[in-house]
Amino acid sequence: MKSRQGKHFCYNLQARVDAENHFIASLTTVFNENEKGLFLLVAEQLKEEFGLIIKELLADAGYYVVTQVEILKKQGIECYVAINHNQQHFTGVDFEYDEQKDKYVCINGQELLPKYGLKWVNKRGSVVKAYIDTNCQPCGISTQCTFSEARAIYRHIDQ
Repeated sequence: MKSRQGKHFCYNLQARVDAENHFIASLTTVFNENEKGLFLLVAEQLKEEFGLIIKELLADAGYYVVTQVEILKKQGIECYVAINHNQQHFTGVDFEYDEQKDKYVCINGQELLPKYGLKWVNKRGSVVKAYIDTNCQPCGISTQCTFSEARAIYRHIDQ
């Protein structure tokens, strides 16, 4: 796994806890660097190990992958997981989204339009649209508007 000091041989311990009795129900060791993509695995392991009919799952923001939450909801499982917002810009520099015109507008009035159709983002396990300003001119805050070199904003298709 990557860390501030470089790469290390590590593991990630996943614990499932019975919320009613506060017991550790099971443990699993994985080699993933984080919990992304493990929400479905946790649900399946609980079903297999204990033969449970799962009604609710609670997890921290590290597990949040919208496509997995949608799959679990279709299976009748209510998910309570904090949304891990993707920080695309600095505090104070916001973009306004116009849902009817499917565009963003920066604080300098430049429009960011959808480009390249839909994009699959493997790291997050989701499908997004990229919104790019083709007329982006350097201004006083252009280096702060997004972290993306292309000055793009990514929006999940179900956002």
